[in-house]
Amino acid sequence: MRHALTIAVALLALALGPVAGAWEHNAVLWNPESSPIPVYLHNAGVDALTVEELEAVVEASFATWNEVPCASVALEYAGRTEMSVVTDDTQVLEWIEDSDRWFYGSMAAGANIAFVYDDPATPEHEDPQVDIAFNGVNFTWVVGGGDLRQMTTLDPQAVLTHELGHFLGLAHSRGSNAATMAPAYVPDTSQASLSFDDKAGMCEKYWVEASECEQDSDCPDGSACETWESTEHGASVKLCAEHHGVFGDPCSGADLNCESICLFSRPDFSEGTCSAHCETDDDCPCDWSCRNLQTADNPFLVCRDTPPDGGGHGCEPDIDAGDADAETDVGQPDASDDASVPDAQPDAVADGEFDTGAVAPPGAGGGGGCLCAATSPRTPAPLPLVLFSLLGVLVLWRRRTGDD
Repeated sequence: MRHALTIAVALLALALGPVAGAWEHNAVLWNPESSPIPVYLHNAGVDALTVEELEAVVEASFATWNEVPCASVALEYAGRTEMSVVTDDTQVLEWIEDSDRWFYGSMAAGANIAFVYDDPATPEHEDPQVDIAFNGVNFTWVVGGGDLRQMTTLDPQAVLTHELGHFLGLAHSRGSNAATMAPAYVPDTSQASLSFDDKAGMCEKYWVEASECEQDSDCPDGSACETWESTEHGASVKLCAEHHGVFGDPCSGADLNCESICLFSRPDFSEGTCSAHCETDDDCPCDWSCRNLQTADNPFLVCRDTPPDGGGHGCEPDIDAGDADAETDVGQPDASDDASVPDAQPDAVADGEFDTGAVAPPGAGGGGGCLCAATSPRTPAPLPLVLFSLLGVLVLWRRRTGDD
């Protein structure tokens, strides 16, 4: 038996670059026959929260993942334990407040410590051994978290739900910054619920042909019933998809629920507009432009609701020449403009390219289609840009079968 050590570190930057891709899987794979997977909570709790409060957080996060109907695994809260985070047969959650025991970096909010096997498809299907540690040394944990002025105050349910995604076998996704499995922590509570892509990643890994909804009314407010087509399994299921803000939708420090980024118009982060990263003006709505918010040597390009230097682009608005007061109609996206689903990083676009030019459908928050002329929202300039902080680390011990 030969052993190898693999350490995968996922650090979250304060300002993320363009995101692309969708959910991805890591090496963790559970045998559905072992479900529900029992997980314990270390009984020390954490300074700012009682053990009882943490237990409520744990059970809420477990329920979030267990409600994915097309996945054949589930989690079970097994109670409190005195056992710490070690690689054994017991799965433990522990908030570590001793700096001598926190080995995963001051900027990591959480870490999955996993012992996995190279060939989980063996007849025995040896289950992985996974514990999750949380950084109680450098962060304060408060239900609901802090805001953008309190970036070291984290919401335990949002971070735990993210780390449980790794525990179950999802890697970071690259599609929507609002997805639970995005590599960056969003300082609101939006990551405590799952995006369409988070669910799709779980369904692909633990496939069961079962739907969450049949129509929009079956989903929570602000969500729509959408179809996930599994090419691997040759079948489809319907899942509730959260709405995340696109170009022109409002956002704030308390509600950063944008598909990509929030451009703030006030220094206290109380108002802002959803936007996206870009490379050229063509990546933006037709009367927006791609602007550099930083220096030429260190560019940071985002779509701004400022007309391009050469005028509008990408749309041919239909104006009624007979009406002198007619406003520009909202154009429709081309068929080639694939709107992205929340990534499975936000770990969430099914292995596709995140289209920074994606726009809302007609009637959605920002007006939809091409935002032109009088239909385009305007925000004061200059706009400070603030994004996310770091989420976690994944440490994998991999056992390989083979000759010594």
